[in-house]
Order: sequence, then structure tokens, then C-alpha cells
Amino acid sequence: MVKQAPKIRKAKQAVKPLFTSHASLRIFVLYFSLNSTTTMKFRALILLASFVVLQACNDNRNYIELPATSTNNEVVGVIEIAAGTNTLVTYSALTNDFSIDSANSPIPGFAAPANFGFVPGTNHNGERVAAVILGEGLPKGSIVEMHILGAIEVADTASKLILICASLKEEFRTVESTSLEELLAQYPRDAQYLEAWLQRMPKYKGKEMRWLHKNEATAEFESTVLKKSEDY
Repeated sequence: MVKQAPKIRKAKQAVKPLFTSHASLRIFVLYFSLNSTTTMKFRALILLASFVVLQACNDNRNYIELPATSTNNEVVGVIEIAAGTNTLVTYSALTNDFSIDSANSPIPGFAAPANFGFVPGTNHNGERVAAVILGEGLPKGSIVEMHILGAIEVADTASKLILICASLKEEFRTVESTSLEELLAQYPRDAQYLEAWLQRMPKYKGKEMRWLHKNEATAEFESTVLKKSEDY
């Protein structure tokens, strides 16, 4: 019975295009055309090259190295599995890539009822803290700010904690609950479905699960945090 350093970007896509708008490119072209001397054009090219290198470095960051909390002191989540899908995607810090676990995909049964991922900058018995992010399906690699509603404690696993969170962005939010008590009261069958779906994942298959209320979940989570935004 079911009883965020530099400010974390809240973009739907974790990796932005080289020019986030055409404005930057237009400004550069205008600057380049107005400065006719070879020296000024050379300087302009150097500036552009520097921008490209810095942007590339930023987009190739290692997600594990992100802080667990944003500058707003909210929990940060990284999406691996989008809601509405059943493809088992995992992130590797070694390759800095999201890859499909072909041997265990698709996860049997109905599609994921919520987004699934992890909280960067955490360590719980040698593993990063897992997180369920309730709301609209978001693509893998998305970075979201979220608040903790509660958690699920999983028996016989290294990292026993799965945070149950809701996105802070209103356009992605699909539940109005602000605590586990509200969630279980308003969406009891959805909560049962979520637990059943988690138990079909290879890591949690057949494991006993216990729901933790918000205060207990928050206290347990805070003990796992290695890196906060103020550490930068």
C-alpha cells in the first residue's frame, strides 16, 4: 500500500546552440564590416574564436560536476529518462554522454509516468542520488530546478534514496502537490503506478520500497550533498 557557481540554466535543452540568438552573430558581422583595417578585422576574428572556444567548453561540461543546488538554493536535477518513454538511458561521467542500455531497454510495461534522472554533486554510498521529476516529459540532458515533495527509500541498494520532486517551472508542472501527503491524497493511483514502474527498472527490480515524507527526505538528501552553488 502506498502510504546550482554560475547560475544553473533552466533551459529545456541542456545544450544550447552556438549562438543562442542571431543577435550575437549580427553584431559581430556589423562590427567586422565597419572596421575595414586588417588589424581591426584580425582582432574581431580573435574575439569570435575566443567566444566559440568558451561556448564549446561550457556545453561540454561534465554533468556530475554541477552543484546539487542552484543559486536560488533549489535542488537541481538532470534528466536521463523522459516521462512517456520506456528507453533506459543512463549518464556516464567517464564518457560525458547519455547512452541507451540496450540490454535492458525498453523497460517492460507502461511508459514512465514521470521524468527520471539524478541530482549532480551528490554521493550516497558511492552513487549519485536518483530523482523522479514530476511533470511534462523533458529530453535527456535537461537541467531543471525542483523542490522536494518526499522520497522513496529502496532496500538492499547502495544508493537507497530516490527523491520525488516537482519542477519549479509552471509550464512543465502537472501536479499541484507541495508535499508527499498532498501527492498521495490527490493522486493515490498515480503514486502506486510510479512505484510499480520503478520496481521494473533493473536496478530496483523486486526491491522493497518505503515512502519518506518531505522532512525526512530533505534531511536524508542534505547528508548526501557534496557540492552546492556557493562552493564555486
